[in-house]
Amino acid sequence: AAEKFANLPPNIQAACTAQNSWELGWERGAEQFNGKPDLYKGSFYARVPDEKGNLWPTDSVPEYRERYLAVAEMLKRVGEEVLRMVIPETKCLGRLRALGRALEYSFVEDETDKWCGEHRDFSVFTGLIGSIYLDAAGREHPEPPEAGLHVRGRKVIIPPSCMAFQVGETSQLITNDAVTATLHYVAAARGLRRLTMALFLEPQDGNVVIASQSKSFPERYKPNMTYGAWSSASYKRYKHN
Repeated sequence: AAEKFANLPPNIQAACTAQNSWELGWERGAEQFNGKPDLYKGSFYARVPDEKGNLWPTDSVPEYRERYLAVAEMLKRVGEEVLRMVIPETKCLGRLRALGRALEYSFVEDETDKWCGEHRDFSVFTGLIGSIYLDAAGREHPEPPEAGLHVRGRKVIIPPSCMAFQVGETSQLITNDAVTATLHYVAAARGLRRLTMALFLEPQDGNVVIASQSKSFPERYKPNMTYGAWSSASYKRYKHN
């Protein structure tokens, strides 16, 4: 379903682009990479479980919504269980919400060796599934040795029947650096497109992120900052104006 959507003409995809938020529906080029609009990565965002504001290609790819939510809700359910094992302080976060992000990494044309530069997610926890690699004819290929997710410079392989989880910066803050946010990047594959999905677990915007002793991220985190303010400050690092 993600491949079908990725192959739609841009004007059809634009019908799923939100006018007042880059956290809902389809976007390409809203982020920046190496100081330039990131045109190699397309993202389809949706709140999970499904919410009224979500945008879906119901006419062009009618099965997209159902399949997207099936994967995203599984990541949310398992992610909440794993999170409680890793970070006991989750009660201070309140009721977590989830944001899905289906990712389409397009064919690389210049000399860059990365689809996604090294960074840390700023949410609480990120769920990931394995990736699908396709050539221009739509044929599936195994993940190339040089491509895919790398954590602290080391390649991570997620088998097709598995999911993986990354720690976000919010978890590092609330545990006062007892756990460390996952530093990662995605290496590019020549001549192939990459399809995958991530799901971000995060507090409600009004929740206060309490980091009583953490020394991390002083350029963004301020004492008694709400998650909404924290996420806005974090988005500014990547958003292309």
